[in-house]
Amino acid sequence: MYIGVRDGKIISWSAKPYANSIFVDIDFEDFEADKYVFEDNELKDISSTQEYKEKQEEKRKREVLVQLKEQITEFDNKRIRALAEPSIKDEATGETWLDYYNSKVLSIRDEISKLQEEK
Repeated sequence: MYIGVRDGKIISWSAKPYANSIFVDIDFEDFEADKYVFEDNELKDISSTQEYKEKQEEKRKREVLVQLKEQITEFDNKRIRALAEPSIKDEATGETWLDYYNSKVLSIRDEISKLQEEK
């Protein structure tokens, strides 16, 4: 595989050689650039370092936060409908659809708070 490097960072990679590329003996199909740095004219695997693991965890948290915020948006749209067309969700408990959606949004907001406190 061939890589392009600038300031020690891998900026591009290809299965075939290209201008100013450097050959490295790694399978192109399995390559994940964020797991490596180019130092002292060699490719070094940093995936077992604490810094890499912390960056991956932060990335995972950001992705989860985006998903949770999308869920809130979906429930907000459903709450609007529940306000406009009130109806009972559960006859036995008397819970309305609005109550149900509100409880879901509160639960998601709790998850978001917990994620943000972990920083």
